[in-house]
This record gives sequence, structure tokens and C-alpha cells, in this order.
Amino acid sequence: MPYRIWTTGQLVTAADFNDYLQEQVIPIFTDAATRNAQITNPIAGQHAYLTGIGALTVYTGSAWAGATPAIHAVERTITVTNANIGTQSGVAFPAGLFASPPMVVVQPTGTSAYIGFTPVQATTASVSVNVRHINDVAQSASIPVSVIAIGVRGGVT
Repeated sequence: MPYRIWTTGQLVTAADFNDYLQEQVIPIFTDAATRNAQITNPIAGQHAYLTGIGALTVYTGSAWAGATPAIHAVERTITVTNANIGTQSGVAFPAGLFASPPMVVVQPTGTSAYIGFTPVQATTASVSVNVRHINDVAQSASIPVSVIAIGVRGGVT
């Protein structure tokens, strides 16, 4: 898509309007079907926003794809006892958010020098968090943890 600086009094033709203005605006559609019906010849790098799934899409030259990563953050409290050390606690993601298993970070927001959390077995639907003692010190507590997942957005076509 070209770029142009206009001067005062310069004639703007229909072709100029399409090339320099219309094709460089991000149009908004409710879903992919509506977008595809209205943009019949997309150009590589062209964007469209889909309000139904809240996603910015980009045409790659051969297909529409998600233009932004999906991010999901949740805080939950995991109760740790000597009995559940070594077990896993699941954290679910919104349905269809991720197209592939995301990268996950688990960060305790409560204080405990002796209990650790490790994300394991992330899928597109959830992640399991492994609960463990640090330095072989047994401790029981209810600890808030933040689970942040970043990955490729699902449900975008």
C-alpha cells in the first residue's frame, strides 16, 4: 500500500482515494464471514478487526491470521498442605483463547519462602501447577498465585 503527502489544491481521484485512504483503514466486522464477504480481494498486510471475538486479524498473503497474541491472567489461591505437596492444581483458560499451548508463568503473590509453584502440562484449555516444598521445609498455607499465559490466539480465521 502506497503512502503519499498531498498538497493544497491537488486532485484526489477515486483510485487515489482507494489506494491511499480506504485500503489503509482498519475496518471493523462482527465475524470472519462478514469480513470475507466484504473484503473479497485482500492484500498481504491488510488488517481487519472482528468484534465477535475481539481480535485484530491480518491477511498474510494466503490466509487471514491473528495479528495479536492472546494473554490470559488470573489470580487464584492454592491451599498447600503436607498432603498435597507434589500434586497439581489446575487453572483453566477461556474456551478457544489459545490455538496452541501457551507459555505460562506462575508467580506467588502471597509470601512463602518454602513453597514453590511450577507450571506443567499446559494445553490450550488449561495448565496444571505443581506444588512443591523448597529446601525440604514442610509448611502449610493458602497462597495467592498469579497465573499468566501468553500464546497464539485461537479462533481467528
